[in-house]
Amino acid sequence: MTTLLIYFALVVITTQNLLKMENEHLSPEDELRVENELKALDLELQFGAKTFISDDAPPELIQAFLKNVQQNEANFQNAPMISIYEFIGSPKYAPIDLLETDEQFEREIERLQELLFSKRVLIDRPEFLRPVGYYRFLINDIFPHQMRNYTGETIMHNFAYHEFHQDGPEFIGFHAQAVVEDILDLKNDFTGAWITEECRSDRDIVPKAKIVEKITALRTKYKEIIPVAFQPEGLQPTETAMYFMFLIRWEGTPADGSPKEEFEGMGICQMAIGEDRQWMVEGMEMPGFRF
Repeated sequence: MTTLLIYFALVVITTQNLLKMENEHLSPEDELRVENELKALDLELQFGAKTFISDDAPPELIQAFLKNVQQNEANFQNAPMISIYEFIGSPKYAPIDLLETDEQFEREIERLQELLFSKRVLIDRPEFLRPVGYYRFLINDIFPHQMRNYTGETIMHNFAYHEFHQDGPEFIGFHAQAVVEDILDLKNDFTGAWITEECRSDRDIVPKAKIVEKITALRTKYKEIIPVAFQPEGLQPTETAMYFMFLIRWEGTPADGSPKEEFEGMGICQMAIGEDRQWMVEGMEMPGFRF
């Protein structure tokens, strides 16, 4: 996961400053400024640390600041790994099965969030997760996750939900579009990475292997496929499924020499969350093809 490095200084370094100063006679103060800028660039390359330094900041102060940043970064990289739960002091928490209402979950979430923040651990909370889902995420994913056992004041440990689970709404369209693009991409083999193991054709359950065969037959029919346009049109959740709608236009040149075919109109993907909490396509219908 990512650790957010927060450093405060006074201005932005530019390569123009470096080039200008290299072409002039440098005073001892200017030489120190150049050294500071080079040190800042080195810190960014080595650790990803972003520093902001003002042109009128005393170079001696900046030198000491950069030296402190380098030491903190080195200490962080050399710190041993530890679970987040241990890092925040192994607090007691209510078992999920003992909490029933959203209010009960929210109270426990607030208590744990305050404890995490006091240890400089920030957790991104997605809006689409109900309290029970977010609480389960904290207990089952965040607590056992390994992090650097480092408590320096210049570092915040930041963790995002999507780095653990790609089941947010933003991934629905991404995975659906990937399936459509893969079907129409004759330059690469079709693997069906985002298709569920058990698909739905009308009301029947069909194994993924059968769907891959059907897609392969479509691709074999054409010697060239040109995806002209693709436009997402939104999500439509129901009580039993999630649907992703899109507009599409594509052209296919048949392998048997027949005239080029053109397809345009609305498409729809039926989506489902797999066991690994990834959004997968279990059914699709678009102009020119369906499964």
